[in-house]
Amino acid sequence: MPDARQLTCPGCGATVHPGSRLCGHCQAELATVRCAQCFSLEMAGSKHCAQCAGLLGLEGIEGALGVACPRCADVDLIGVQVGDLSVGECLCCTGLFVDHRTFEQITRRAEARAGLRLRPLSTGPTAPERTAYLRCPRCAVHMNRLNFGERSGIIIDVCREHGVWFDRDELARAVEFVDGGGLDRLRDRDRVAATLRRRVDLARTIDPSTLPSYDMVGSFLASMLRSSR
Repeated sequence: MPDARQLTCPGCGATVHPGSRLCGHCQAELATVRCAQCFSLEMAGSKHCAQCAGLLGLEGIEGALGVACPRCADVDLIGVQVGDLSVGECLCCTGLFVDHRTFEQITRRAEARAGLRLRPLSTGPTAPERTAYLRCPRCAVHMNRLNFGERSGIIIDVCREHGVWFDRDELARAVEFVDGGGLDRLRDRDRVAATLRRRVDLARTIDPSTLPSYDMVGSFLASMLRSSR
């Protein structure tokens, strides 16, 4: 089934991925606007975002930031005001550079809206990503590649000092992961792991010989302690 959000270039008529700002064939600018809630790109003129039902507003273009896109080295990032947040965007590849404070605001808002998304994000076909360590657009230091939320499958590029780089659709997918409870599940797993570590630490203070053999729990702890010593 074709994607209802599929765009057609007004210049050459070619089919264009909905997450694009420019036509890949003739480089004509497409009428798109970024949702301030889920950060997916939507067709300008729509009242609500097709992904999260958020009210679409106007974008503010703040001009060139004077730093190059980590992917498109000869293209400058543009400052874009999305709602009350400011991000750096490459209009060629639609990648986004977001400082740490802004990204924290984005994730907190996504958690507050958990469960309100209308449908999963449609990302369309993508070419296999080449593993490469990108340089931070601010300090030119190689960024670390991290799996966002440890298990989302979204590999983001992080500069410890300046911010996070998201390739096309990655920020929208990260927001979708948070909205779906991904960070809550991670916290639950960490709480369980911390509880188990505390119990193991407590068990190691017990003398195995003092545990009654008929006690199943005691037998388990005794065997665990013997194997760890």
